[in-house]
Amino acid sequence: MGPETRDRVEAQLRTDLPAAALWAVLAEFGGIANWLGGAEPIESKDDFRRFRIEGAEFCETLLFCDDRRRVLGYRLDKGPLPVSHYEATLRVTPRDDGAVISMVATYCPIGIDPEKCLRLLLRAFTASLADLEGHVRQGISAAPLP
Repeated sequence: MGPETRDRVEAQLRTDLPAAALWAVLAEFGGIANWLGGAEPIESKDDFRRFRIEGAEFCETLLFCDDRRRVLGYRLDKGPLPVSHYEATLRVTPRDDGAVISMVATYCPIGIDPEKCLRLLLRAFTASLADLEGHVRQGISAAPLP
């Protein structure tokens, strides 16, 4: 729960990769350091993960994960971002020509201009989605042929 009014940021990435391959990586909540550029794992247990990016520590809690709908939600419990009440949802939607990965978050900016905070988060989201796509693409390319 949190304030009635929160800001919102959303990013999407269309890709020719199969939704199942993207979801297999994303749904492994504790495995974020396997695909997110610069992330170093610290701890992962059940619905909780802790990792570092450039020395900054992030602690996040999984709120839900629906394999059938390919959607998960998490809350940022601790991190360097200038926000409070941050909750995000990631979704992988199959398409005939691949998939769409979308990331949406609601949050309250703290000590920062709301537009500047939005741009900061949008850059981070765009980079994260590209990292996920690149990791999955590399895995598919490295897979042995049947």
